Amino acid sequence: MRIAFIILLTLFYSCRGVSQSFEGAWKGDLAVPTGSLPLHFSLQKGDTWTGTMRSPSQTRLDFKLNVIEVAGDSIHLQSAALGMSYKGRISADGEHVEGTFRQGNYTAPLRLGRYDSTQTVKRPQEPVAPFPYNVKEVTFENTASEVTLAGTLTQPKAPGKYPALILVSGSGPQNRNSELEGHKPFEVLADYLTRQGVVVLRYDDRGVAQSTGNFLQSNIGDFSRDALAGLRFLKAQATVDSTRVGMIGHSEGGLISLLLAGQHAPDLKFIVSLAGPSLPIDSLMVLQLYHVGKSQGMSEKQLAKVRPINRKNFEVVKSDLPAPKAMTQLLENMKSVGGASGTLRKELQVMLLEPYRYFMRIDPVPFIQKINIPLYAAFGEKDVQVPAKENQESLVANLAGNPQSRIKTYANLNHLLQPAKTGGLQEYYTIETTIDPTLLKDIADWIKGL
Repeated sequence: MRIAFIILLTLFYSCRGVSQSFEGAWKGDLAVPTGSLPLHFSLQKGDTWTGTMRSPSQTRLDFKLNVIEVAGDSIHLQSAALGMSYKGRISADGEHVEGTFRQGNYTAPLRLGRYDSTQTVKRPQEPVAPFPYNVKEVTFENTASEVTLAGTLTQPKAPGKYPALILVSGSGPQNRNSELEGHKPFEVLADYLTRQGVVVLRYDDRGVAQSTGNFLQSNIGDFSRDALAGLRFLKAQATVDSTRVGMIGHSEGGLISLLLAGQHAPDLKFIVSLAGPSLPIDSLMVLQLYHVGKSQGMSEKQLAKVRPINRKNFEVVKSDLPAPKAMTQLLENMKSVGGASGTLRKELQVMLLEPYRYFMRIDPVPFIQKINIPLYAAFGEKDVQVPAKENQESLVANLAGNPQSRIKTYANLNHLLQPAKTGGLQEYYTIETTIDPTLLKDIADWIKGL
């Protein structure tokens, strides 16, 4: 789920800038209109500077940095292959770089921090070939948008007709495995379910990896149409039982599944929503900022101070005010906490991009009230991005009630459905488990019982 470019959480922290070494490995999360995109940089100093950049959630490829210019505490990076540039300034302790990322017409703040690139991460659930099922690379078309989506279809080897589902990712540009922090949750999910006799289609988001299209200029309506195109493709497969074709969505993907089910999408027979929002999005964002801020050490006093400002800002973002007038109002709102300049001002500008404003106006409740197909909804007790209590209460209160539907909050799971201690974002990388095994079994058993 998008982190709402946590605009107010940094107001109580300062940074300093003096000359330090830029050599080493750096990473940061780039704010994009529909979420965040992790970026990794590696810089080496020999006779000249050399370096690479990687977007780990999109590809394992390293892209050469053609320009690396260092002057005192400032750095300028460029990659010709990606058409991107980054200019930043290092902190006094040498642990962070505050700067601006540019790619084409897109500009956003990007804060980098050091990390140990040699650290070996254990991901015991990651599938390893050979597989006891068929794996096929496929493409399908969203003809309305003239977009070609590339993905992987996994099917049981034995002849027959099987239940089938498509996996729909959360916010931010995601590849077919929904890679994040060394985890590949959609690959793990597809592997487990196919071993249990389910056909699974997972695909690269538009504009990511092998799929065509422009991610940054797309909104949740576009992503929903991509999912429907995949659903039609899946239904047409010879191994698929067309009466048992469903969708699993995580986070924003869970929201998409709820919206499509509420619109009675003709090919959709069941849905699984994993940490999917069930509240009006602007209300969810206020709640999310509170829980994320708390997990990062903000006091109740600080959180109470920023909460009404967050609410006012999201009301502006979802309004019909033209962007210049909306920006004026956001800046006025920020005066009570010292104003907004530099990086914070740029984050406010990102929030006024149309895909983000489109998202902020969504209220899933009227759609949930119209759902009549079986639904399995799972929430994580320690989720700070889509808090379980409020979202489960909204889903239970508004779901009409199919006798086959199940709604459950899993103890000690975070937003990624991993067993967690705090649920904080910083834990995602350090947890070895990709998806809780009990949840995997529950999903498979429920689908097979339909």
